[in-house]
Amino acid sequence: MWDSAALLRAARKAAEWVDKYDIPVRWLSSSQAWGGHKGFVRHSTMDPSRRTDPGTSFPTSRFFSLIKTELEDDMALTDAEKNALAMLPKMADDLKVLKARVGSRNEGKSSVLYDLGLLRRDYRKDQLHRGFDPEEIES
Repeated sequence: MWDSAALLRAARKAAEWVDKYDIPVRWLSSSQAWGGHKGFVRHSTMDPSRRTDPGTSFPTSRFFSLIKTELEDDMALTDAEKNALAMLPKMADDLKVLKARVGSRNEGKSSVLYDLGLLRRDYRKDQLHRGFDPEEIES
């Protein structure tokens, strides 16, 4: 029996590659693989004298279904959601800087709130610059 968590992690990574390299979700024969076709190939198909993986018990249909689900979930994000997700690392870095500043000085509450207000203002400006509708930006 295959570990569900491991299978899901593998499907997520495979979905990234499928999306990035335009790989169809299908098994290839050795002649297709050697012929330059895109798809998935078993080690046992390419080197049957030495390799047996992933083996006959590998849940192929479940694995491919998980890949397709990952791709559908990814495609369900709107551009605004993707842009907001892309902003998270910068926002996290900004908050680390703010936390370091607050921790290094004995600042009062009003100073911290002022700095948070500046971060919020900069975030809103960046979102407007990226083409967000002002109504979509949280007030």
